[in-house]
Amino acid sequence: MTDLPIACSLSPDGMSARLALIEALAADGLLERTATESGLRVRLRDTPEIERRTRELIAAESACCGFLDFDLRRDDTALILDISGPPDARPVVDLLFAPDATMRG
Repeated sequence: MTDLPIACSLSPDGMSARLALIEALAADGLLERTATESGLRVRLRDTPEIERRTRELIAAESACCGFLDFDLRRDDTALILDISGPPDARPVVDLLFAPDATMRG
């Protein structure tokens, strides 16, 4: 990973819309959210729709938050999404799939 600034290019309205999309994806597919040493691991239902939406989210987040890394794979029972970044990005990572919707603006 290169040293990219910890800055999202989304406007405040864009950020609210993105977090709403993540919240909807979580409501439809989230099985488990676990903090990791370098970020976050999310287990999602393994369906074509959830996979499509997750891949769209990864593409969108990669465009606005280039300092984050995303790794999507599957195990025997779920899609596994690992999200990581530099230590200074932890507050941003912690917003993703946050269990407390009140944290979202």
